[in-house]
Amino acid sequence: MRAGAPSPAEGEAGSLFLAGMPGPAADLGLGAVLAAAQIKLAAALPAELRDQAGRIRERFHPDAPGWYR
Repeated sequence: MRAGAPSPAEGEAGSLFLAGMPGPAADLGLGAVLAAAQIKLAAALPAELRDQAGRIRERFHPDAPGWYR
């Protein structure tokens, strides 16, 4: 991570695996943890990559539960 960027707290790094599934993360009680992890990860990225990640997150919504049917 970039110097000065906040480090992920316990649980935040693991919650990133649920980044594409905010509903299930919230159902597991990890909604706030996931949000905090995403904020810290974005803060650690260079501005250009942070903007790109934001655009991708706005446009890409995986239907992960549908993959398991």
